[in-house]
Amino acid sequence: MVDEASANPFFDFRVTSGAVSHRGLVRDDNEDAFHADSAAGLFIVADGMGGHAAGELASRLTVDTIRATLSEQQDELLAYVAEPSIDTRSAVFDAMQRAIDAAHQKVRAEGDRHPEWRGMGATVDVLLFARERAFLLHVGDSRVYLVRPSATIQVTDDHDVRMSLGVKGSIPPRAKTSVPNRLLNAVGVGATVASDRVSFAVASGDRLVLCTDGVHQMVQSEPKMGPRGGTAAHAAQRLIDAAITAGGRDNATAVVVDIGPPIGPRDDGEAAARDLDVALSAPLLAMLSRPHALRILSAVVEVELSERRIPRIVAQDRVAYIVLDGEVSRSDGVALGAGAVLYPESLVEARRPATYAAQGKVRAFRLRSDDFREVCDADARLAAAAYRALARCLAS
Repeated sequence: MVDEASANPFFDFRVTSGAVSHRGLVRDDNEDAFHADSAAGLFIVADGMGGHAAGELASRLTVDTIRATLSEQQDELLAYVAEPSIDTRSAVFDAMQRAIDAAHQKVRAEGDRHPEWRGMGATVDVLLFARERAFLLHVGDSRVYLVRPSATIQVTDDHDVRMSLGVKGSIPPRAKTSVPNRLLNAVGVGATVASDRVSFAVASGDRLVLCTDGVHQMVQSEPKMGPRGGTAAHAAQRLIDAAITAGGRDNATAVVVDIGPPIGPRDDGEAAARDLDVALSAPLLAMLSRPHALRILSAVVEVELSERRIPRIVAQDRVAYIVLDGEVSRSDGVALGAGAVLYPESLVEARRPATYAAQGKVRAFRLRSDDFREVCDADARLAAAAYRALARCLAS
């Protein structure tokens, strides 16, 4: 499927997308579903599960319900476009969560009505563009990657047993393990569904990849998951071809979204400017030149953290955070706020005993070790300055 370049009145850039879905070489049916609408700035990928064709129904119900629900909830989007702020940004996420909740209830209801479908469910990633930002809600083990000239960033974290063990420190990042894997979170499964919220500013030349595990489990290479060059449609086809060549053991779906030229200038609002000021004042970036600091920030994504221990391992990698707002408590009782850097040792694959917990809702920029290293590897002068700044941060 090819979606020609489209202008969205809510979004500041033209968008081109391409999508390909294949049942693979082993499965009889394709239980993946997707929606790609550049004009609306809405992209959804779902991977269904369940016997007796239930997985196919679950993924389709999930995608269709989310799309329909969001089309009826435009007020939050309009409010954010008119006045971008932390509150209106959060309201967009809330509207997206309501759409996922509606899908969750619909899938559960269908399973209750038909005993042979009971237990069916679906993973889902919902990507929505507004102004200069991407809003992403993530459930399950499909993935989203952000491809930039400086790095290919795995934005989402798999909601499965192995990833949970990695977060707890039971297995090291990227380690091979014989532990049986299973999904811990899905639409239609359990009383409620939990979603990860991620947001980031986009720029011309960015590419986003949404894919089911039939792609990323087969390709298993982060650089290859972010194909550069060619059209969005060609990139999606290359990913599916790679998955099939590697064995095609599962349904495989890839949606590729290219961010094109800006439509016109628009004030980014006080919230984005404040976040940038906070990040640039953080110990990790304060001693860098502005161009170097902005290069590092090109590899971050914004995440919301709530009252729980903040993980030091995400998306199979160690991570650091720059707190944007909210309060964080360190395990020794010290309270930290905006500008604090959490787990800076992660950027050199080290570990310290201190842990952190969010006190209420906290927003932060998250930076993976691999992405930090990839940005530094591309520029020796930047690398020297960044590692000096990191050394000072660790020593303080």
